[in-house]
Formats: sequence, C-alpha cells, structure tokens
Amino acid sequence: MTPPCVGGARLELPARRARVLQQIDGGGRGGADRRAVGRRSEARLRLRGGGPRARSPDERRVRSSRIAGLRQARPPGGRGWLLRSVDTGTAVDGRQAAPECTRRRRRPARRSRRRRRRGLRPRTHRPGGGRRIGDPARARAARGGERRAESLARRVRGVSLASALLRARIATAASCDVTVLLLGETGTGKSAAARAIHERSARASGPFVHVDCAALSATVLESELFGHERGSFTGAVARRAGRFEVAGEGTIFLDEIGEISDSLQSKFLRVLEERLFERVGSCVSQPMRARVVAATQVDLARVVAEERFRADLYFRLRVYSIRVPSLRERRADIAALVRHAVPRLCAELGRPVPAVQPSFLDRLLAHPWPGNVRELLHTLEAVLIRRAHGPLQASALDEVLAEVDLARPAPVGTAALGSDEQLRRALIATNGNVALVARILGVPRSTARYRIKRLGLSHLTARE
Repeated sequence: MTPPCVGGARLELPARRARVLQQIDGGGRGGADRRAVGRRSEARLRLRGGGPRARSPDERRVRSSRIAGLRQARPPGGRGWLLRSVDTGTAVDGRQAAPECTRRRRRPARRSRRRRRRGLRPRTHRPGGGRRIGDPARARAARGGERRAESLARRVRGVSLASALLRARIATAASCDVTVLLLGETGTGKSAAARAIHERSARASGPFVHVDCAALSATVLESELFGHERGSFTGAVARRAGRFEVAGEGTIFLDEIGEISDSLQSKFLRVLEERLFERVGSCVSQPMRARVVAATQVDLARVVAEERFRADLYFRLRVYSIRVPSLRERRADIAALVRHAVPRLCAELGRPVPAVQPSFLDRLLAHPWPGNVRELLHTLEAVLIRRAHGPLQASALDEVLAEVDLARPAPVGTAALGSDEQLRRALIATNGNVALVARILGVPRSTARYRIKRLGLSHLTARE
C-alpha cells in the first residue's frame, strides 16, 4: 500500500522523528480539519511533530496542501489514512523517507466490566425451555408472598386456635376482592385486621384510608367521604377530594359503620351497589375504585331488627364477615402479646427491658380484660412507667388494675352503696391487699381494716 501523494510526488518529511499524524478523514479526536466543498471531501493535513511552526518547505507544503480524492482511495471498511512515525528509513538527500501510510483498523467494541461479568454467569434454563430458574419476576413474587405472610403474623399475633382461625379468615378475605365486615368488641384489633387484609390483598400497593365514622358528625362525615365543590357550603373555599377519591385503587376502612345517620346510609348503599358517588354540591358522578372494609362493635342484626339501620345496607356489607375474638377467648395469646409489647414500649419510653416474672403473667391471665388488647397494652405501659427497677411483678400490676377497676362505672343498682361498694371492688381488684386498698381509697390502714370487718368482708382479705 503506497502513501498518498501531493502534486504527483511522494511526500518526504524532515529527518527528525515525526509523531503520529491525526486521521485524515476527520474521524479522530482533534484530527485533521475536514471541509466539504461541493460533493468532494477534502482534508487539510496537520503535522503534530514538527514544532510550533513548520520550517521546511515540505512541511509547509504538506500543511497547506489539500488532498482531493483521498476518500475514494481509502480502503473499504476503513476509517481513513493514518501516517505513523518511523525511526528508520531510506535517506533521500540527507533526509529520511516519508513514513509509511497505513490503514487504521477498527477495534472491536469493548464490553463494559458489568457486561463481561454478566457474560461469565452460567445461564440456567428450565428443561422445558422456559424462563431461567432465577427469574427476577418469580423471585419478587416469592418475596412478596413472604412479606404478606409476615405482615399477617405481625398484625394478628397469637398461638391460640382463635387466632389461627382469624388469620385464615383474613387470608380468605384478602384473596377475594369483596366488601368485608369486621365484627367484635372494642379494643379487639379490628383496625389491625383491616390493615392485614389490605397488605395481603392485590391492592397492597394502593393507599389505606382509615375513617372513624363515630368521631364525625353527619354533615362533616359526608364531606369527608364524598368531598365537596367550591362554594357548596360556608367555608368551602376550594374543591376538596373525599376519602373515596383519595383511596384510589387501595382500601378504605370505615370504622364504626353502625353509627352513621339514615341519610348517609342511603348514599353509602348507592356507592356499594353502583360504585359511583357525587361530591357535595356537584351533579357529576365520580367512580369509586377502592375496596370497602367496614367494622363495628354493635350487633348490627339487633340494630336492624330495631329499625335503626337499613337492612339492605346490612346485607350488602356482610358479603364476607369476620368476627374478631375478644382477649377472653384467646387467653393463650396473652404471653405472646406481652413478649412483643414490653420491648417495644421500653424502646418508646427509653428504659431497659425488664424480666417478666411468672406471677406477673398469672395475674394478667386472671384479669377479665373487658377492654381487650387495647386495655392490655395501656396497662403494660402504665406498669412500665411506674416501675423503678427490677423485674415485672404482680404487686406492680395490682395497683394499676385496681385504679382501672375503680374508675370503671359500677353496675346498675349499686350506686347507693357508695364507698362500701368501692371498698369491696378494691378488695377484689387487689386480691385482698389491705395496705394497697387503703392507699387507693386514701384512708389510713386502720380505717380500712375497721370498715372491712364492719361490712363482713374479711374473707376477701389476704393473710398477712
């Protein structure tokens, strides 16, 4: 392959060592200046080895020459001509011959380090020619299933049969996209069950909206659920989206659904049947895409029989009903609840986690817990606040439970007994601890003993 010629003569460079010339066709970085004149591609050679100025006539000739037709002389597939420096050559008139002109070959594309590492990984396929065993989608689905199972076990803790049945009912409700009605006493954990249904269902990626229907009046609750338009009532200065609209594709939890008014019951029935609603002050129907989970502590069947709740709404709500058991029905879960709640409460209070004595657990098991899990958690928090040091003992629990029992209203017909009934209830709550009874009632210990003997309650006192 012969080097290019200028003016029909072979180019000869000075004897000094010439460095590599840039690519003629303008493809290199900082390469030769390329110009387009008409349809003919021209290039200006630029020498990078002869110093700041080209002093020899040949250098000036090379620097200012325009070589036409070099593009046509370029080998096919190449990117242009490249003049490379040589240390030896045939001397012509005391000067070295021009360096040979070689074709610059294109390097293969170099893969990145990540692609090279990826190429070293073995590709394991299933025998049927389907996806790989380590399919990311399958792995994400498996991790999602594990997270949903952990979420259900975290929301509904316990080892009793009642807790196991509750978890099974929640899993069934989560797999079906229907309206769910949660029944149970106050403090049993209906909101935790509703959140477990949401987290285990296909709507887990959507929002979970909690609405307490008993805490709002009828007019405020209607605006909260359906939203309102600007100017629809006094104070409506802007359009506001309701909870049905905010829930989107998620779940809306209506707590204490049995407390809503009659007018709101009819509107809510239309939402469940037609999946449509209108903002307050608007006539344009909006779609309701969220799932409805309702809860109540009242006996809706009895309320329907008393004609204080719409029967058609009740039938529409109880498509799938779940009864959340009380803590009295699952006393075997008290120890598990205590083991979970005590470290969490100590972390919130900034105190070390104490040991739990067996007598403390026995006293918890003997209590009726009318407030269910909520009362248990508040009692544990009160005991941890009052505990100075040492393990949790039954004596610290008796004082808290006695105050709670005295604060609870007395049964009907016992109000006339006054302090005598309080004394009897204090004795029962403290397991006959006279000193603790005197401290709770705010009387001397001798006075408490005298009143106990006068009322014939000595059989309730503990032996000292």
